Amino acid sequence: MGWLRRNLEFIRSSDLSVQAGLCALLLVQAAGSAYWALRFPFHYDEWFSLNFSANSYWTVISWYPLPNNHVFFNLLSRTFIITGLPVQCAARLPSLLASILTVYYFYKVCRHDLPAPLSILLTAAFQSLYVIAVYSALARGYALMNLFVVLMFYSCQQLVERGPAKRYLWLFGSSIFLGMFTMPNFLYALIPVAIVAAVYGCRRHGMRWLILFGTVTAVAGLLTVLAYVPILTHNDAGNLLHPNGAKRFSLSDPGAYQDILYYLNLLFYELFRNQHLYLSAAAVLLVLAIELLRLKGQLSFTFLTAVVFFFSPYFILLVHQTFPWGRNWQFMALPYLLCAGFMVNSVTAWLRIERWKSTAPLVVTVALFLTIYRCCGISGEHRRSTAWDYQLDFLWRHSLAPLPSIASVATSNVAGEFYPAEELLMMIRHLKRQPELQMQALNADPDQQLLIVDHSVLPALRAQLGNYRFAYMHSGVYFFLRRRQ
Repeated sequence: MGWLRRNLEFIRSSDLSVQAGLCALLLVQAAGSAYWALRFPFHYDEWFSLNFSANSYWTVISWYPLPNNHVFFNLLSRTFIITGLPVQCAARLPSLLASILTVYYFYKVCRHDLPAPLSILLTAAFQSLYVIAVYSALARGYALMNLFVVLMFYSCQQLVERGPAKRYLWLFGSSIFLGMFTMPNFLYALIPVAIVAAVYGCRRHGMRWLILFGTVTAVAGLLTVLAYVPILTHNDAGNLLHPNGAKRFSLSDPGAYQDILYYLNLLFYELFRNQHLYLSAAAVLLVLAIELLRLKGQLSFTFLTAVVFFFSPYFILLVHQTFPWGRNWQFMALPYLLCAGFMVNSVTAWLRIERWKSTAPLVVTVALFLTIYRCCGISGEHRRSTAWDYQLDFLWRHSLAPLPSIASVATSNVAGEFYPAEELLMMIRHLKRQPELQMQALNADPDQQLLIVDHSVLPALRAQLGNYRFAYMHSGVYFFLRRRQ
């Protein structure tokens, strides 16, 4: 009840237009995520995640063959699945709930140092980003990781400002533990935020504060190691530190430093759909210099942390020497947008524009309109970027779902059909409850119930397909079902 009372007071402290705007954004987030969770077909990685969450709690905490096991997320998914809800809805429910909390606390982080209308605008921009919107509806741990990054940042803001309040120490420690237990690369976000918080908090509150802060961080780290003991015992530790699919590199490689910059530019593009990272970095440095002169070195914790966070990936990659999948960095939207907010705020302060309060209704209306407009385009963009998922969903509903079971599946093992063949196999295992079903190699005289054939080998098999009926075709991959005998 204390949490509810404090947050109601926080919301009521703003103008009525801001209150309405924040509630509207949260409603848009809830409605949009729910719609997408029901509308989007399951993705390959989501089907693979069901190998953990649809199995048992022990499987979730002890099996880590690939980084698809976002452990804490899959524990939550498992909890919803055993309630009896449809598996695909239950598995996605943690992401939906986490995304709503993330949007709210993102606003609180912005509002700590920035005007309320500008915070609403930044929040609208955050939830309108494609990767943030999509992963708020998928059965993957990224929405949960975004939540814990935002909560960690928020708790550090409060600890630095108020001193070592117990509830914020608990929130900070819990965010670290649960974030790391969801995805190990949460450490990428923890390092820059914790370093700035430690220095800033020690200068403001003294050594006792730093000792408490360090103790909570160490305890959270120890609990994380203990939580991963079953995985470390039963799996290769390299699966956690250097997962399959993540490209390793060495600083001695020709062009290694240029590759890092190129990689970071691609990450920026994934978030914002433009490649102006270098221009943005220059603008951040310029605003940093202006603020240092204007405030005589007295930078706010939020701004300083956002700047350090902004540039931290380059130095983290230098140390880790691994290029993770780009989606692992989507939490970088937090420092990028915070820096953008401070740029706007700095320009208005320099121009002596102090009309944020009077423009609040207009800013909130524009933010809400742009958010709704952007969200309306998410489904189309998702369909274009994951075409195979929609095609397989169509095939399933119209040809495979009516069948009581699928006894055998074969593929021609050509690269073009690897993705649909593997995804379809997982769909059959989970939806038909046939976990033991294995993919077979297509031979010259096929007799399997379902054939997945690449167009390049189709001419050689035409004579043997008389006992099969055509079921579907997409991107040169053909699906055939054996006729009833």
